[in-house]
Amino acid sequence: MIELASLPWTLSRPVAAPPGVPEDRAKALRDAFMAMQGDPEYVAESERLGLDVSPISGEQEDALLDRISKAPPELFDTLRRLQAANKGGG
Repeated sequence: MIELASLPWTLSRPVAAPPGVPEDRAKALRDAFMAMQGDPEYVAESERLGLDVSPISGEQEDALLDRISKAPPELFDTLRRLQAANKGGG
């Protein structure tokens, strides 16, 4: 349930390509995205702007979405009830 509840933060700004992208191109895009995370200028600019940059790899994202898609419906119902009960910060 914690993993499901944290999904909006874990996947807050996903990067996606259209369906049918050849696997070699998808891998190149994923590799480039993760390489960018270590670029000193990118890191410095993110810090200067006060941005939290906490990327996950495409493989991690796929695994997370796969686990969430297999979650029992009751788990989603429980989470909805908990969120509804806490609306307004209460």
